[in-house]
Amino acid sequence: MSDRPKKNQKAPQIPLRLLLIIPFVLQIVGAVGLVGYLSYRSGQEAVEDIAESLMTEIGDRIEQNLNSYLNAPKQLNQTNASLIRHRTRIRHKISNHDSSHLQRRLSDPKGIDLRNVL
Repeated sequence: MSDRPKKNQKAPQIPLRLLLIIPFVLQIVGAVGLVGYLSYRSGQEAVEDIAESLMTEIGDRIEQNLNSYLNAPKQLNQTNASLIRHRTRIRHKISNHDSSHLQRRLSDPKGIDLRNVL
């Protein structure tokens, strides 16, 4: 027996309208699905990029604030040391100035000689 349909046996008939609509619908569904998937992936990548840049910026700000916070005591110590050195120099200059000024005044012939009084 052959696989050919006999003349009185009918092959299943699919309406022409259905034969034309199904391929177009499948193409549209495929194209929309592909565009949707690509849009979804692009959105995920954009969110990941933004999240990474935000984490980097936050990390940089934290590091900057920590450095500022931890450098404050060091700067304070340096300022205090500088002020102490400055005061020591001023005191030394004043004491040198006072003793030399006093000696000049005491030995000034126009002034009163107080060396004998003391």
